[in-house]
Amino acid sequence: AVATSDSIDEVQAAMNAGAASGLAPDSPEMSGAKARIERLKEEAAFVQVLQHATASGDGGKSALDKLTNLLSEGVKMGIANKYGDAFSAAKKRQEELQNASALYAATEACADSRDAQTLRAAIAAAESKGVEDLDDAKKLLVDLEAEEKILSDIDMAMKTKDVDMLRSAYAAATERDMKHEKVQQCKIA
Repeated sequence: AVATSDSIDEVQAAMNAGAASGLAPDSPEMSGAKARIERLKEEAAFVQVLQHATASGDGGKSALDKLTNLLSEGVKMGIANKYGDAFSAAKKRQEELQNASALYAATEACADSRDAQTLRAAIAAAESKGVEDLDDAKKLLVDLEAEEKILSDIDMAMKTKDVDMLRSAYAAATERDMKHEKVQQCKIA
């Protein structure tokens, strides 16, 4: 029973009883009990690190990588089921970080491609998955929507041959330092 106990106190009490009954400190029973205590201490320390990483407010790829590595290490140690609550909480946090990471990646890609429609979809997906830190993505979306409006105005001005509208749209595009092909055509016109 001592060899499978999950209580350091129980194992220590059994060791004390064994020593009192004359078991040698280097006997197989005492060695096994010492090894069990060390293993339980190792598990407790690991779970404490896992809980800290789970509760940490850190975000981003490094936090995701750390949590993923800890979860993997815990599975390798064979303690995921034993400490199910800690592992469930860590897996939930890992999923939150993965969702946030997907949003950040989409935001970067949309910033480069200037794609408001894809960013709108990424924000909606992130919101549906409970991602909370959407301020940067939403700010970028406002910028991209403003650029879409300018490009729409350029199209309309070109179609209707409205020179004043074209000048106004070109000025707005220049102010934003837009590099879109339509802005370059507007400059030529």
